[in-house]
Amino acid sequence: MEVLMYGWEFPPHISGGLGVACQGIVNALSEKNVQVTFVLPYASGEFPSIPNVNIVACNTLSNSGSRKFFLNPYVTSYRKIPGEVAQHINLNLLSEVHYYADIASQVASQVHHDIIHAHDWLTIIAGLKARERSKRPLIFQVHALEVDRSGDFMNQVIFDIEKQGLEEANHIVAVSQYTKNLIVERYGIPANKITVVHNGIKSQKPNKKVTQKKKKIVLFLGRITHQKGPYFFLEVARKVLSRRNDVEFIMAGQGDLMHSMIEHAANIGIGQQVHFTGFLNRDAVNNIYSQADVYVMPSVSEPFGLTCLEAMSHEVPVIISKQSGVSEALKHVLKADFWDVNEMASKILTMLQHRPLQSELQKNATAEVKAFSWEKTAEKLIRLYKQLISKTIFS
Repeated sequence: MEVLMYGWEFPPHISGGLGVACQGIVNALSEKNVQVTFVLPYASGEFPSIPNVNIVACNTLSNSGSRKFFLNPYVTSYRKIPGEVAQHINLNLLSEVHYYADIASQVASQVHHDIIHAHDWLTIIAGLKARERSKRPLIFQVHALEVDRSGDFMNQVIFDIEKQGLEEANHIVAVSQYTKNLIVERYGIPANKITVVHNGIKSQKPNKKVTQKKKKIVLFLGRITHQKGPYFFLEVARKVLSRRNDVEFIMAGQGDLMHSMIEHAANIGIGQQVHFTGFLNRDAVNNIYSQADVYVMPSVSEPFGLTCLEAMSHEVPVIISKQSGVSEALKHVLKADFWDVNEMASKILTMLQHRPLQSELQKNATAEVKAFSWEKTAEKLIRLYKQLISKTIFS
């Protein structure tokens, strides 16, 4: 089986979880002897060799000239950016998406493939154009939606691109039932056109826990944007710190709300107890998990939530919002509505105070997270590939 796959990022060129998910899927398909041609916008240097996988960067194709285009796929909400700057960034991103589609879709005429697989709105136009060339079935995998990222500040152009892709793709893969429900309710897509395939996680040995600490550490790790709920994390921190002064809060990541969150922490009097790390590479992420006593994911709307699984794999007890896809599949985590800062603060305080509860959550979560693997994700995708290919052959 040969798959032509379109993605906007792939490690080491990543901005967030999309690239990590693409890497997990591609590696797992490779191990199942599926041939993958992965087309992304831009790369410099060489990628690690992966059996059965050919990574094509559009900036290396002869007809793309010397153009370099790798824009952050998550910068679509501009509530804190001056209007003219937001418009400039927005137009650039949309322009690059269409340019990528023109260049990347040409690969469909150059490599043999049985099926086309496009990830998120940034590549679905390329997927549609590729299908015009090769007449092969197209899967549109949704990792996040504009209604997740931007809420009431939705970019209508991006929403329209998503809707077109959802309507015209042969089939849709959603990373959670939560995301499937949004696709049905907000985009008007029939439920029987959508298959839920949960993300996985790479099995790894957790770093040795850092135990000699003066203070307990509560961790937030992700993009500092409206979608991820950083404001609620700080409000939770304020509640906890009013009860205990031996706790520090770490906000790891970067995003369009970072500076306003730094200001907010200072304004509510907890600036000395909240630390902002900026973007962290993989080694630094693993290190910070080893220091954390509690991981909090207060997302306003989270299609899945890979960082939750990462924290669990590092034996960190987890508190997540009920508005996350991963919450539908997990039992051994604590859950609260993203807006209920009193409930989240109460759960953190209870966990920090009662070591047996913390240990029980760690033990059960470590076992539970083993059920999530990229191998299982790949197996579900391969079954779907075969069904769509069979329909095409006999239609």
